[in-house]
Amino acid sequence: MRLALCNASLPVGAHGAWLPRLGELGLQGLEVVPAATWDETWYGLSAGQVSRYGRQVRQAGLEVLGLQLSLAEHPRLGWFGDEQSSKETLAYLTHLSSVCRDLGGRTLVIGEGRWREGLDLPRAWRRSLAFFQDLCQRIEAHGTVVCLAPLGPLEGDFCNGAMDCRILADAVDHPALGLQLNARALVESGEMGRHSVFASHYGRLELFVADEPGLLPLGSSQRVDHSAMRRHLSAGGYRGWVCLSQRPTWGGLEDSVALLSRYYLRQDNLSLLLHQQARAAGARPA
Repeated sequence: MRLALCNASLPVGAHGAWLPRLGELGLQGLEVVPAATWDETWYGLSAGQVSRYGRQVRQAGLEVLGLQLSLAEHPRLGWFGDEQSSKETLAYLTHLSSVCRDLGGRTLVIGEGRWREGLDLPRAWRRSLAFFQDLCQRIEAHGTVVCLAPLGPLEGDFCNGAMDCRILADAVDHPALGLQLNARALVESGEMGRHSVFASHYGRLELFVADEPGLLPLGSSQRVDHSAMRRHLSAGGYRGWVCLSQRPTWGGLEDSVALLSRYYLRQDNLSLLLHQQARAAGARPA
């Protein structure tokens, strides 16, 4: 697995100073949150703005894995309201997909702010199916993958659970719609201990986010079993990005990155591996 950081975890206004340090901490990638990176993201990102930030990330020896965005930052956006807001949301997400492509990223994660606007669930599912079929056709040439992030109960009321996100991905059945998992939502939805959640994502998981309820520093909530998360990911053969996310106001970023490495880069069954290596070398195991 490869380790990354969400750039919204960096101190506000200090990206330039922090980016070169991330590689020294053992990180290889960066997830970009538009609202934490540029002042204007409403169709306003120029090619120059995108290329400058991309160059800054590359010069720091990092790779952009994708974008993460929140519909809550743009209350008029969404696909459950009127036709105009749905059209604007399609245009906005298509724009950010091209930004993701130009940064060299792959995943476009839609987080909080998915509210059904009073729609009952059957109509919400039909609306979502049509919306994502349209969106996937628009972005497939970009080589990006849009993913719905599972949500806590205060962040939205549609596809909150990881299993619901899988059902929607199956219904749309398009390679430009992928799956993401994040630890805090698994805790808040009661899905953390369910092996079936991870098993349903085998071979289809684009990104795993290591975070805590309240976006506290890693390991501090005592509610997330990150060792179990790693074992679930390893069982499914996951070799992709594990992205750390926490609020910059909490501080302690270096300690969180160290914990991330300890949790997610640990070798499972190490004693068995050493035993097998000793036998292969003809030595008597200790």
